[in-house]
Amino acid sequence: MFEATNQEEITDIAKGLLLTSRVIMGLCRQNQSVMEIDDVSSVDLHICHVVKQRGSASLSEIAKCLKVSQAYASGAVDGLVARKLLVRERDRNNRRKCIISIAPDATQRIECMEAEILLPICTLVKKIGKAEARSWIDLFRQIEKEMEVPEA
Repeated sequence: MFEATNQEEITDIAKGLLLTSRVIMGLCRQNQSVMEIDDVSSVDLHICHVVKQRGSASLSEIAKCLKVSQAYASGAVDGLVARKLLVRERDRNNRRKCIISIAPDATQRIECMEAEILLPICTLVKKIGKAEARSWIDLFRQIEKEMEVPEA
C-alpha cells in the first residue's frame, strides 16, 4: 500500500488525476461535437451500458452502479426515455418499482454513439499501447475500490 509522506506531492498527484480525467472527457466531448453526435453524456452512455449488460434494470440498480442518487438517475433516465433510447415500465410484481430497458431499435444507435465518442480514446490506446492502457485501467479500478464506502 502507498504511504503518503509529502502533502505537496500528494496534492500534485491528485491534480494530475483530476486534470487527466478532465482532458480525456474533454477530448470525447470535442469529438462528439465534431461528429455532430446527439447530446449524450458519459453518464447517459454509462446508464445505457448498465441496462444493456443486465437486459433491464431498476432505477435503484442504475443509481447504485453509477454511485448517484435515485433522483439523479431518474432524471437522466427521463432524458434517455425522451430521446427514445430507453423504455421505462412498471414492474409486474411491484407497481411502485420501474424497470428500465433498451428501447426497441435503439441498440444500434447507442452502439454508434458510443463508438464515435470512444474514437479519440481508442486512438490514444493505440498510441500508448494496450499494456500501458490496461495499467491505467488497473490504477483507476484501484482508485475506485479505495473510494468505495462500506455499506452500513
